[in-house]
Amino acid sequence: MTSTPLLDVALLIATVFDLGRGATASWVHGVPDRTAALWQWMGRLTLVLGIWFVAGPLWTMRTPRRAAD
Repeated sequence: MTSTPLLDVALLIATVFDLGRGATASWVHGVPDRTAALWQWMGRLTLVLGIWFVAGPLWTMRTPRRAAD
């Protein structure tokens, strides 16, 4: 038995509401209109993850370890 990821269910519900309001149905429903916003979001996510993956190891190397209780 497989479970449907929560994101898929949320996207399906959003698509149903969008189609109910009169949007045109297609295989790429809603994607072409939001491509620029998605690229901006991916750029920000990449920047945050890059900082995280560089600063995280540096932080742990520079922070002294605590003595075991």
